[in-house]
Amino acid sequence: MLLRTTPSATVGPYLAIGLTWPDGADAVAPGTTGEIWLRGTVFDGNGDVVPDAMVETWQADPDGRFAHA
Repeated sequence: MLLRTTPSATVGPYLAIGLTWPDGADAVAPGTTGEIWLRGTVFDGNGDVVPDAMVETWQADPDGRFAHA
């Protein structure tokens, strides 16, 4: 398997290590119209699974701002 690696990243301005969302882990209530579920696997450059990978996602508000930034 030939894998191209993405650039490394450090903790950015949006991630707060060790902090949880005040409303819990779900961004929206289960069953919300338009709700999506993402699932995947992160591999390193050798094609091995990264067991402790963390993928951060976020969404801007209607004005294009991040409420927590």
